[in-house]
Amino acid sequence: LFKASKIVTNFEADGTLVKHILFNTKRLGLMYFAEKSQGEFNIKLTLDGPASLLRQVERYGTRLAKLLPYIIIAKKWNLLADILYNKRHYTFQIDSSKRHLFPDIELKLVEYDSSIEEHFYKRFRTLGSKWIIRREPEPILVGNHIFIPDFSFECMGRKVYLEIMGFWTPEYLKRKVEKLSKVRDIDLIIAVQKDFAATSEVKSLPHTVIVYKNKLPAPDVYRKLKEFEPKVDKKKKEEKKIEVPQEVRKILKDIKTISLRELLELLKEYNFTVEQVVEIVEKEGFIVEWKSLELNNVIVKRRS
Repeated sequence: LFKASKIVTNFEADGTLVKHILFNTKRLGLMYFAEKSQGEFNIKLTLDGPASLLRQVERYGTRLAKLLPYIIIAKKWNLLADILYNKRHYTFQIDSSKRHLFPDIELKLVEYDSSIEEHFYKRFRTLGSKWIIRREPEPILVGNHIFIPDFSFECMGRKVYLEIMGFWTPEYLKRKVEKLSKVRDIDLIIAVQKDFAATSEVKSLPHTVIVYKNKLPAPDVYRKLKEFEPKVDKKKKEEKKIEVPQEVRKILKDIKTISLRELLELLKEYNFTVEQVVEIVEKEGFIVEWKSLELNNVIVKRRS
């Protein structure tokens, strides 16, 4: 299948196995479309094959090889592949009647292949945001199409999803954007690599779009998330104003300049959030300079 340009597989599986197959497809960075089916099989999975790529063919083929054993252990399945060999197309078919030829495997989630998602996840969690980030949110059904965003964020009952568009061919990008344009009734941020951002398809997306180059900056996503934050009633906010303990006032008394990260460390026994600490220091006569969203670069200074 390293010579396959396209693979279509239909399978019947319980919910647990379906999730493992779909999440592993996502984790491995494969170009895919998943649909709910009627009748003999409950899922149809269409994958772009290694032969559809101009680069990283071997790496992509290895990723694909890691996924196939999970499909093979399904209750019932078939697989049809378009093989490109010596500039000619061939068809390869196999189904669950040949299941006995393959070994059993342990059902587990594979390691993430993409460093973009891993780097973003770690960086976002260091921002001290009140948005709770979650990898692998529940799949979303758009018509018959199954959409699995890369991340979800939750804050005060509001949920926002993030889809990162990375290592994709122009053909797949076009099809993916077409699917994403049909996603409605959810808050969705789409991060697009700079090379693809200028396309008319991306520009026509009815969702919030962030353009990135090599790594997706967590602060850029955080700024967009703030636009989705529920409006807080001013009266209720005043009622919830935090009381400053005397011990905290004593700590602040001798401080002239400090980074927000250092201050959070000093006050860690009080379990304050970043927002609470900012509220406290501003109340106690400090100004907060946000040079970036990096807490080391947020400077707390006493007003002169």
